[in-house]
Amino acid sequence: MYRSRARHLRTFAGQIESTPALQLEEHTGVDTWHGPRPQTCCDSLAAARRAAHDAVDDLRAQAWSLDETARRIEAELDLTT
Repeated sequence: MYRSRARHLRTFAGQIESTPALQLEEHTGVDTWHGPRPQTCCDSLAAARRAAHDAVDDLRAQAWSLDETARRIEAELDLTT
């Protein structure tokens, strides 16, 4: 169960990383459009991108922790058999 959840978290992290939404920041800026708020948009997209990458890091850390828990449980079971 722990390893399955870890795999699921890693898959989800990969999906987040590969979402096209994380590329939006590359297509914005003062050269993209003229108006009062292009820099605000760029800043918001950059913050969202950082938050997504932080979430990916957290998911992978949780997956590692679940794998370690599974490893410890399996080691204990090996000792008792």
